[in-house]
Amino acid sequence: MRALARRVDEDAAGFVHSAGRIDEARGNIDQAIQIYTFGAEIEPDNVKILFNLALAWLAKGEAAKAADTFQKVRAID
Repeated sequence: MRALARRVDEDAAGFVHSAGRIDEARGNIDQAIQIYTFGAEIEPDNVKILFNLALAWLAKGEAAKAADTFQKVRAID
């Protein structure tokens, strides 16, 4: 049962990461930020999601929020 739960979490995080990247590529930075933020709530130690959230904050011009998010990545990695 735990293996199944872990698999569901990994699949959800992968979906969130992909969806955020698609929105970023389309220029929907606000939507990408919402998606990455949701992903970070589901899996707070997911470096890919947090790193891309930080990049999205930078793209939006939110340097302080990007720096905070990069610090979270650094603390994990």
